[in-house]
Amino acid sequence: MEPPISTKSRLTPDSSLRSYYLFQELAAEVVVVGAKKIEILSQEMEFNEKALIKQLGKYKFRDLTIEELKNVHKKFPELKSSMDIYTFSDGSQKDLLNLIGTIPVRYQGSSYNIPIRIWILDSHPFGPPLCFLQPTSNMVIRLSDISLRSKLEAGEQRFGKVTVLGDGDLGMACAMSILAKEVAEKLAFISTSENAMKGGSLDMEIFSLPRVEISNDFSNSAGSNVVIITANTWSGEESYLKALQSNVDLFRKIIPNAVRYSPNCVLIIASQPVDVMTYVGWKLSGFSSHRVIGTGCNLNTQRFQSVLRKHLKSSIEKEAWIIGEHGENEVAVWQGPEVGGGRIRSPDIITDHDSRKQLAYRVVKGLKEKGQRSWSVGLSVADLTETILRNLGRPHSVSTLMKNRYEISGEVFLSLPCMLTMAGVENVTAPMLSQDEEAKLRSSAATLQSLLQQLKI
Repeated sequence: MEPPISTKSRLTPDSSLRSYYLFQELAAEVVVVGAKKIEILSQEMEFNEKALIKQLGKYKFRDLTIEELKNVHKKFPELKSSMDIYTFSDGSQKDLLNLIGTIPVRYQGSSYNIPIRIWILDSHPFGPPLCFLQPTSNMVIRLSDISLRSKLEAGEQRFGKVTVLGDGDLGMACAMSILAKEVAEKLAFISTSENAMKGGSLDMEIFSLPRVEISNDFSNSAGSNVVIITANTWSGEESYLKALQSNVDLFRKIIPNAVRYSPNCVLIIASQPVDVMTYVGWKLSGFSSHRVIGTGCNLNTQRFQSVLRKHLKSSIEKEAWIIGEHGENEVAVWQGPEVGGGRIRSPDIITDHDSRKQLAYRVVKGLKEKGQRSWSVGLSVADLTETILRNLGRPHSVSTLMKNRYEISGEVFLSLPCMLTMAGVENVTAPMLSQDEEAKLRSSAATLQSLLQQLKI
């Protein structure tokens, strides 16, 4: 007959039989609490068999139980035993023997003393013991292993909360990609459209997903570590400037609300045109520029690096970048394969400058023909989100403030390699460019400045 299930939290909730084997092998991982205790072992931790015989008078297999307790005592002499009242889930109660104390558990090269409590049923050993963790008031977990600490800092688990503002195709793609990467503990999906039938929030709500909260109330975004803006108002029926102003007007509604509820977040702008809207988001948020980034050239940089890596069969992440204005005026930068002392990383790699330039041109041309769809931008956003939430310190080509770089004096946002952490942009790298490439960046900056001056922000 199966023993009653306790309402208390068990160490092995899915298998009481497993608890029995753990107990028999003296490897149980559980600890103690107590109500009223009748000590059976002496203060010197000697095994008091006579006392046990007396206390276990109602146990059906007393002798077998005592033999197993002897073995447990040899391995864990500091475990104390007592008779206490155990309440089952159906409300019935019994006086049962239980073991209380700590046992050492090895984990990744370190030993931890885990507090446990094991209740021995009166049908033991044919009824498996009930095993529980028993936290104590002074229980402390200390990280003594440096590699474990670094994993917690730079993360192999989900961290923090993410909000996606905008329930169009791009918002849906961002949310699904972030969920697939399992980098966020919680995701708030906030609709910014007045008509729920137009956006994806209705579908997200119908097919409920784990860790996702769907709402049109900005208060549900409170406490987010990362807020992603995907909202757009493009209709195709307006002039470019009017459509852009409509986007700015939308941002004037949503950005203040976003930062009001998440004042310590990092803003990721994915709305188009991304360089313009990143500037708008920065101005409306009141944040320092390092806490507002645009998706910029991250996607095309990842594609660029991937194609070159496959072609050259070599790692080129620190050398190949797409920077500048997102779109037709992007600049492909490939510093070449040489590192320290001019040593070549791979014998197959292209070392001639003109050949590199031709290859880069072909790759960039292919990327422009490929274009960018919502799902691919969503994957790029999830990539950025992972770097920030897990504090990875990875470089990404994202839209950032360009003032005082490449002789750009105005406040405009263009893409450059940025090291991202949980605080946002920690460091910006300005690659060495040719005169023509620098001129192209300055031309983009001037165009954006002119456009921004026409907007009412």
